[in-house]
This record gives sequence, C-alpha cells and structure tokens, in this order.
Amino acid sequence: MLDTIKNDFFKIAVDSHGTRALQILLEECIKRSKVTKRTKKILEEAFEKSNKTIEMMVNVRGNHVVKQTMKLFNSAQRQKHVYSVVFKNFDQLALDRHGYQVV
Repeated sequence: MLDTIKNDFFKIAVDSHGTRALQILLEECIKRSKVTKRTKKILEEAFEKSNKTIEMMVNVRGNHVVKQTMKLFNSAQRQKHVYSVVFKNFDQLALDRHGYQVV
C-alpha cells in the first residue's frame, strides 16, 4: 500500500482525511513489526520525491506523519530526512506552533 501512495505522500500527509489514514497505516506497520527494509526504502523514496519535509513539519497534520515515520526510519534515514532538516531550520521549527513538536 505504501508503494502505491509514495508519489502522493506529502499530499496525503497534509490532507485532513488522508493524514489520519496514513498515520494508521504507519502505526500498523509498527504494531505488527512489519518494518522491513522495503518499507523503509519506500518511505525514504516518498520523502525524497516530495522534497517537502519542512512543509510537513510545520503543518498541523503533516507533523504527526513525520513523527510516525521517524519511528520506522533507521538512524541514518532519520539523520538524512528529518534531523538535517531540523538542524538547518531550527529557528523556524522551534518557533512554529506545529514544527516545535517535531523538534
């Protein structure tokens, strides 16, 4: 399912209905220990294709998806797709009412 939506990951993450469905999907991957290398690769591709991690972090809905995804990423993926964005945009995120939750 993740493979099917990876091209629209950002759009779904910030959508009022899509975000909850995506969060549930990610939660189920965590609960059922379905975090395979393939799952991590698909999520990484989704982040790379959207190239809108900062926009997700400051979005009322998207920040929850970023936090769920961090639970699925390995440390190198978290560094590349989340921590590096946080470090580069720390002031903006720390002062944003939704971005600070990711920080």
